[in-house]
Amino acid sequence: EVTNSVNSRGLTMVTPVLDIILQIFPPTDLALLEGIFFTLLNRLGDESETDEALIHIACILSRLAVTNLAYFLEMLVKYGKERCGNEDVLFDRLVYVWTEKAYASSSSLKRKILCVGLILTLDTKHPSIISRMDCIGDFLLEVANEFKLPNSLDNINVAEEWHEGEDVDGN
Repeated sequence: EVTNSVNSRGLTMVTPVLDIILQIFPPTDLALLEGIFFTLLNRLGDESETDEALIHIACILSRLAVTNLAYFLEMLVKYGKERCGNEDVLFDRLVYVWTEKAYASSSSLKRKILCVGLILTLDTKHPSIISRMDCIGDFLLEVANEFKLPNSLDNINVAEEWHEGEDVDGN
């Protein structure tokens, strides 16, 4: 499995492809990708993972929440119970990455999908969400201000924004 056999830098190259797959994959058939999601959830909990890789993982999980929120929550509960004893530890880690690591991303597109994924999970009223409401509010307001529409949309290129500010050549 590609997401399990690459290092952090390699993962940042694979996740844009996963993002596209999630956008075109039928939401009802997401169970076919369960192994990939489990690997990403495992890497999310790895303290040695780079901030850049964590942001990319959180972006994919946010995209999953946008695609099928019920399945996203089911994955968190299922994986959390299998690997951590309950989903609270895993959910807390994801909320932490959303609120504390997203600022490290120079890509406005990534911050936007992280913001949307986070907004969708607010209805869960999970203790991890409640305990970080101040950080969540700050993050949501910052992203909202960033996405005020410019006078012209001519200069927006979504394809370039995914790796905006990153050294994609590895130099």
